[in-house]
Amino acid sequence: MVTLDFDGREIWANGGNGQFKLANVTILDKSSAQLPVKVEFEAAPYTTKAYSRNQFQHAAVALTGTSSDHGEDHNNNGRFDELIINVGVNLQTGGAYEWNARLIDDQGHEFGWYNGSATLGSGSQQIVFRFDGLLIGDNGRNGPYYLVDLSFWGAGGFLNAIEVAQTAAYSYQQFETSAPVVRSLFLPIAIQIPYVPPAIPLLNGDFEQGATGWTEASLLGWRVIVNSNEVEGLPTHSGVWSAWLGGDDNEISLIEQAVTVPPDRPYLTYYHGIGSEDGCGYDFGGVLIDGAVVDVYDLCADSSTSGWVRHVVNLSDYAGQTVALQIRVETDGSLNSNLFVDDVAFSSSAAAVAGGAPVPFRWSTDNPPARPAARAATEVEAVRLLGPRR
Repeated sequence: MVTLDFDGREIWANGGNGQFKLANVTILDKSSAQLPVKVEFEAAPYTTKAYSRNQFQHAAVALTGTSSDHGEDHNNNGRFDELIINVGVNLQTGGAYEWNARLIDDQGHEFGWYNGSATLGSGSQQIVFRFDGLLIGDNGRNGPYYLVDLSFWGAGGFLNAIEVAQTAAYSYQQFETSAPVVRSLFLPIAIQIPYVPPAIPLLNGDFEQGATGWTEASLLGWRVIVNSNEVEGLPTHSGVWSAWLGGDDNEISLIEQAVTVPPDRPYLTYYHGIGSEDGCGYDFGGVLIDGAVVDVYDLCADSSTSGWVRHVVNLSDYAGQTVALQIRVETDGSLNSNLFVDDVAFSSSAAAVAGGAPVPFRWSTDNPPARPAARAATEVEAVRLLGPRR
C-alpha cells in the first residue's frame, strides 16, 4: 500500500465539495539502471468519500470566490449614486482589517480607488467596496466593470489579488452625471486626475509568518529570519520568530521591505537585543532608508542588553513616502557581535509604551546556540555603510 498526499489548501481554494477521484495513476519500476519500466496504469482506480470544502485547511486570509454588486440611488432621481460591490473573504483570525482596490472597465479605464476598514470576525463574510456613481456616469463607458489590485491586511495576515470581481453589465446612463454643459456656448473641459498609488503597509512586523513580506540577505549566506524550533534558545520578544543579524566575522546582514511611512505614525519602532564581546567602534547596527543611513549604533560589550530594548527612529522627513526600509548589521574580522530584532512597527510618538513587564534578553557569548546551516551567499554588496573596518 502507498499513501498519496494532496494539499488541502489547494482543494479549499478550488471550491472542492463532494467526492474526489484519483486519475491516471502510473506505477514505475526503477530498480534497473535503465529507464523506468511502467508496471501498472489505472485511469480511475479510487473514489474518496464525500468531503465538505470547509473540512480542508486554507490560508489565514483567503477570498471565497463569491461576490455581488448593486447600485444605490440615495436621492431617488432614478440614477445610481454609488456602485456597491461585496466580496467574500474567509478569515482564521478576527480583528481590525483594512483593504483597498480599484474599479476599471474592460479597456483598463479607471473609475477610482476605494479604501475600507472594519473589525471583522473569523470565518466567511463579506467586505464592501463603494464607488462614486458620478465618476462612472461622467466617464461614459458601459460595464461590466472589474474590481482589481486588491490589498487586504490586518490582525490575521494579509492578501494581495490582481483580479477580484466582475459586475453586471451596467450602462453608464444608469449612474449620476454632472449638470449638462451648453455645448453651443462652451468648449468642453478635460480634467485629468493624477494617479495616486495606494499606501503600502508594513507587513509581518513580528516575523510570525517567517520571511513573508521581507527580503533577507547575508554576505556569508546565513539565514536571518529564524524560529525557536530550528534554533534552540533563540531570543524572541514575542512569538517564536525573530531576525538574527551579525553573529559572524566580516559579515553584512540585513532585512528590508518596501513600505509607506504613515503620516500619522512616522516613528519606526522595534525591539532589539544586543549580545557582543567586541569593543565599541568596530561592529555596528543601523537603519537605512532608500540606501541612506538614518540611524547607527555600536554593537559592543558595553552596549549589550540584559532585556529587550524598544528602539525608535524618527522618519518624519519621509512621512507619506513609499521607501525601502532596511535594518542592517556590519561586523569586522574578530570578536563576535549579534543583533536580534522583533516586533517592527510604526508609532505616533517616540514615547515609551505604558504598561507591560520588561522582557528579558538572554544571550551567552561563551556558548551561543547553533545557527541553521548556511546556504549560498545572498547578493549583498560588500561595502560597509555604517562604520570603519578594523
